[in-house]
Amino acid sequence: MDATINGSRIKFLIDTGATVSIISPRILHSVMKDSQIALDKVNQKVLTADGTARYVEESISIAFLLSGLTVNQKFTVIDVGIDGILGLGPLTSNNCSLDLTNSCMLRSK
Repeated sequence: MDATINGSRIKFLIDTGATVSIISPRILHSVMKDSQIALDKVNQKVLTADGTARYVEESISIAFLLSGLTVNQKFTVIDVGIDGILGLGPLTSNNCSLDLTNSCMLRSK
């Protein structure tokens, strides 16, 4: 799903089984100036889809645009080979659902 951070288009994979949302360090540094990046220190273990444990030390809260909706989300900063992953949290907290037939996101009021 396409999202926008600071005017730059980012492709997020929607993973309804993910308990965290992830942004790659490469994307983070390409869409935000160093002065805008305020990383929080964390000590977190993330299990990838194949069961591999990855240890994470940083997270960041970012406002981004998703289908015309401004979403504030805490992201775990880790390289998983893609721009990022949106877990179920930002969708449910903003009353969104996925329409798999039409490949789009719906928002109820």
